[in-house]
Amino acid sequence: MIYTAVNKSNKILDLVAQMQAAQLNSGLSFYRFYVGWGNNDAIVRSVLKQRSQWQQNNNEDFNEVSFMWTQWKKQSHIDYLGGGNNTMLHSMSNT
Repeated sequence: MIYTAVNKSNKILDLVAQMQAAQLNSGLSFYRFYVGWGNNDAIVRSVLKQRSQWQQNNNEDFNEVSFMWTQWKKQSHIDYLGGGNNTMLHSMSNT
């Protein structure tokens, strides 16, 4: 949280917004990521935030993100990855 305050005071947030606008105008696309709680989330989030072509998404939605990092085994995640047809994935999720 302190890095947000420091970045705001140094006008880094404005610079990032300008860079993102320039990328949009040039036709470059962004990748979206979601980082959930746990499993070294702070490190992963920090690394991805440093990449100008990646934008953080606040929603845990497979249709909106290109990369999702989470420690939770949720049946919806496993079903999405396996297409819902893989019995091995279902048996792993029940352990």
